[in-house]
Amino acid sequence: MKKIVYIITILSLITGACSKESPAPRTKDETFSQMQQSIKAIASLSSESENKTTVIYNKFTTQFTQKTNSQTNTADQFNLRVKAASNNMHYPVKSYKADLKNGVLQADPKPDYITYQARHADTKYIESTIADIFNLKHLLQDVIKPEADHMTVNKDSMHYEGHGAVMTALFEYGLASSSLNQVESLADIQDLKVKSGSYTVDYSPVNVYPKTLTFDVEMTGTIDEEPVHIHMKQTTNYYDFNKTKVKDLIK
Repeated sequence: MKKIVYIITILSLITGACSKESPAPRTKDETFSQMQQSIKAIASLSSESENKTTVIYNKFTTQFTQKTNSQTNTADQFNLRVKAASNNMHYPVKSYKADLKNGVLQADPKPDYITYQARHADTKYIESTIADIFNLKHLLQDVIKPEADHMTVNKDSMHYEGHGAVMTALFEYGLASSSLNQVESLADIQDLKVKSGSYTVDYSPVNVYPKTLTFDVEMTGTIDEEPVHIHMKQTTNYYDFNKTKVKDLIK
């Protein structure tokens, strides 16, 4: 009898230990809720991304590439390093780096401003670009949640593939990290439609911080009533959540 009690006790301890080590998986709603809470609590963040955008327009196929590194720790302190390239001399782009503190912009190469309005416009552009890069609330609310019923969610990743409007939102998000956004003549895209698209978000299993965003989207539209085809691929890594110390890039 004692042996039976002893065996039952051991089995109970093993079962209890296993239940502690293997908690019940989150539902989709629980995953989204935890991600939302974690995003709200972010006070500082770093990111790095690689973007490749191929544009077929006006008999030209142009490839724009960009590597972007950025840091933020308050609403008033950011840095941004952009390494941009284009294989088409008709659509030149520039690499640059910038620090922004309390609304004061320092950039390299140092821009020449004719008026303070031009300086103000550059500051607003950098502010807008960084705000878009770190807008994880937009990523959750406008990209992830709307297609919750059509995505696959695992313990540390979620995946969507389709033609939903979320891919347009993701394409617009990617423009902040694409050197295509430097080309004025290609900026006014009309009749934008999703041809195909997919994305994957890898996140930390505990806090559900979005750690890596990978997407691939093909869009069609028109520029000056001429057809344009755009294929954008991007991978963005987010890291040092609430541990980022913004460095000065301009010495």
